Amino acid sequence: MGVKLKSIVIISSALIMFSCKTGQNIIDKKEENYVLAYKKAVLFGCINKATNGKFQDFSKNNNDLGIALEVAILYHYEAIEAKKIGEKLSNKIRTIDYDDYEGRKPIYSDCVSYAFNKEIDSIAREKYKKLKQ
Repeated sequence: MGVKLKSIVIISSALIMFSCKTGQNIIDKKEENYVLAYKKAVLFGCINKATNGKFQDFSKNNNDLGIALEVAILYHYEAIEAKKIGEKLSNKIRTIDYDDYEGRKPIYSDCVSYAFNKEIDSIAREKYKKLKQ
């Protein structure tokens, strides 16, 4: 009985590990997809911080997945790291004092510019290379 139980545990463990490995391959991990997911996570972090968390609330309240798809490509740690970069970048957004804008900030425009620039592209490509080593 001990040998049968041990065999069942080993086979079950192997099947679970195999199914987890194949599940990871469902999301395409090509470099272009990784870089784009990284930039989207930066964008999310920037907009969310600039709106004092209201963007994340908006996302939740509207059944949006937020950056769940990006997390599936980047893994949780990299997605959090990218969001933190976006949060830091949001501190660079300044109020526009032009009369028509009444002291508002170009949050969306600046966050898109920050997230989709060459610096973030380079960071994401470097992280992808390290991931593939």
